[in-house]
Amino acid sequence: MWRMSAPTWPVGTRCSWDWPRYCSAFGRIAPVFRRATSETAALLEMVADDAAVARCPAPRVAEALVTLADGPAPTTALAASGADLVRRIWRLTTPQRPLGRVPTLVTLVVLSLGAVVPVAAVVGPVVVGIVAATCAHPHGG
Repeated sequence: MWRMSAPTWPVGTRCSWDWPRYCSAFGRIAPVFRRATSETAALLEMVADDAAVARCPAPRVAEALVTLADGPAPTTALAASGADLVRRIWRLTTPQRPLGRVPTLVTLVVLSLGAVVPVAAVVGPVVVGIVAATCAHPHGG
């Protein structure tokens, strides 16, 4: 049976990114961060599911999740229970449909603009400055 090993940290140290603590701190300011805490935990669990599916068939991973849901989980651990468990099992057992042409095109355009706009914002003024400096009007105008 496949086992996932826990990350090891040098003695006396710990991970510097403590996402539940940061999200819960911001959750007092804006309620959207409370939701972000649970969604981040669910996404991390889905990443772990994907890693498990790389080694075992998806139905077997889903079966293991159901088995884990029966047992108690520590409060500091990401647990296999509740609505997230249903969503994770559905994701593992439902075949994924490929994106259609329109969503693919929209995604491509948005990602392209996300790359082009910041570059244009930096390069544009530089180009304008160079053109203005090299193409100055000879009569001082």
